[in-house]
Amino acid sequence: GSRISIKATRAIIDGILDGSIEHADYKTSDVFGFQVPLSLPNFDNELLDPRSTWDDKDAFDKTAQKLAMQFHENFKKFTGTTLGQTLITYGPKNL
Repeated sequence: GSRISIKATRAIIDGILDGSIEHADYKTSDVFGFQVPLSLPNFDNELLDPRSTWDDKDAFDKTAQKLAMQFHENFKKFTGTTLGQTLITYGPKNL
């Protein structure tokens, strides 16, 4: 993997600052449950779907599931409080 370029990062920030991100269509991540825009002005939209950047889609899926499990295991440290129990609902999905 590699980091998103400065140019691409700036395009995302520009989309946030100029409000165009608010008018984008979104898809929800199956594993993590967060929403990702499908397109942004002046941006390589393929980068918005990390899975599409991997040659081996199965490897991406396995890595995403592994990361989700790591988040899930880490959340267990915080479930001793009411707030901690609430955090679980914001964690990864489809484990």
